[in-house]
Amino acid sequence: MPLSCGRCCWTGRSAALQPDSILAADLLGISVSTLSRRLRRENTTFLKLKSECQHDIARQLLRHDTLTMAEIAARLGFVDARSFRRAFHDWTGVLPSAFRANPGSAVR
Repeated sequence: MPLSCGRCCWTGRSAALQPDSILAADLLGISVSTLSRRLRRENTTFLKLKSECQHDIARQLLRHDTLTMAEIAARLGFVDARSFRRAFHDWTGVLPSAFRANPGSAVR
């Protein structure tokens, strides 16, 4: 099974639960260099996969009105809500507040 198949590697519950490449390699029982080499073979990187996971989880969390932008940002490991807003806009072309208001809207 390719390493990039299981895209979301954490649930977004806590910044402390976010994986880094060292933890991911350890969980897979391989070295960091082997992980990097295998991901390169699939034309991706750990950071790219992590960003895709953050994007997917952000969209899920934004559908729940009970979480503030700051709470979502913290769960995804962003320093603050502003950093999260900037990343979400880069991913989708819309601000998180606009997505939350209309989650069915077409986004990148």
